[in-house]
Amino acid sequence: MNTRLIRLFLSITFLISWTSWGIMGILTHYKIFQYGVPIIMVGIILGGISPFIAAFITKYKYDKNNYRIFLRSHIKFRVNVIWYLWIILIPFFLYFIPMLAEYIKTGIYKPIFNQPIYMVLVYLPVMILGGGLEETGWRGLLLPEFLAMG
Repeated sequence: MNTRLIRLFLSITFLISWTSWGIMGILTHYKIFQYGVPIIMVGIILGGISPFIAAFITKYKYDKNNYRIFLRSHIKFRVNVIWYLWIILIPFFLYFIPMLAEYIKTGIYKPIFNQPIYMVLVYLPVMILGGGLEETGWRGLLLPEFLAMG
């Protein structure tokens, strides 16, 4: 167990996330920017991926010998293609089934989201690529260190 590694990882993670989210909170609270504009969304995403960023910085600083292995472990795709299809198809089902049920029930086409359906294509890569990035830090770096403790 490396307590310096743990402290550095947590410090970087919280520094990035709290600073980023704090600035975004202030900017939206005082109506300098509105939630949803690109600059605010970038700040929110940056805070969300801060464990990912901190993991790579920390691993490079304290474990240069295994850094390449750590890096490669995040590039391999060892999942069956069925799971990729599942990830792509489930948002469409979650959108279309309630909409279809409403249409069958009332005869009225009523979209269930405020945004057009093509926005699923915009959000899908963000959800797939960005959704699990924080696990790189929490489970990929911090958990093994805590498990080594005891």
